[in-house]
Amino acid sequence: MPEGDTLHRTAHTLHRVLAQQRLVRVRSSIPAIAEAELAGHVVEEVSALGKNLLIRFDDGRVLHTHLKMLGSWHVYRPHERWKRPERVVELAAVAVAARPGFDSDAVDDVLGRLGAADGAARIEMPPVGISSTLVRERVAAGRPIRWMVPDAVARLIAERGLYGAAA
Repeated sequence: MPEGDTLHRTAHTLHRVLAQQRLVRVRSSIPAIAEAELAGHVVEEVSALGKNLLIRFDDGRVLHTHLKMLGSWHVYRPHERWKRPERVVELAAVAVAARPGFDSDAVDDVLGRLGAADGAARIEMPPVGISSTLVRERVAAGRPIRWMVPDAVARLIAERGLYGAAA
């Protein structure tokens, strides 16, 4: 069971990472949190009070969490691999869509290691004439990628100058 020192270290780490940051997306299996519309709000402070972790927002609301017996928070750098990928199958429905060159044996192997071999939905879909290679080539050539990727992805590519895009 996480004790006070663990909570205070967790609060310190989360405060360092989240304080003054605007939440872009919030997902939770707890309906009250999922429906709270926290996305768009700024985290003012993360603190520990006893065995409780408190996350205070710019609108005065406080998200109260308790780690109970086995709970934990993790901080990941962008694109860092999740330390417990098998949790995906516990937290989400898994679906696999085939595409040209799809290696179903390799996918079955990964799903088996995650414990989702029997529970993953298989989606048959027609080939789509858009690939990551095509997107990269168009960006490098200065050609538009609108309608090929979500607007947020196009903005990120432009902002970071990815694939030779003018930043």
